[in-house]
Amino acid sequence: LIRLISEYENKINTFNKTGECLHGIFQGEKLIGIGGLNEDPYTENNKIGRVRRFYIAKEYRRKGLGRL
Repeated sequence: LIRLISEYENKINTFNKTGECLHGIFQGEKLIGIGGLNEDPYTENNKIGRVRRFYIAKEYRRKGLGRL
């Protein structure tokens, strides 16, 4: 999470390009997961993205929260 926060605060990766997004998973008001979708910098095909900075809190892992 430190890298995600650092890149976001320093405007290195703010998930704000067309088609990009950053999502959180909450249980009540507690953030238990986070992850984003970025453009793939290695292709010019704008229909291909990269899942980036995907984290699930340890106690919530292996419960299927990361499935699409």
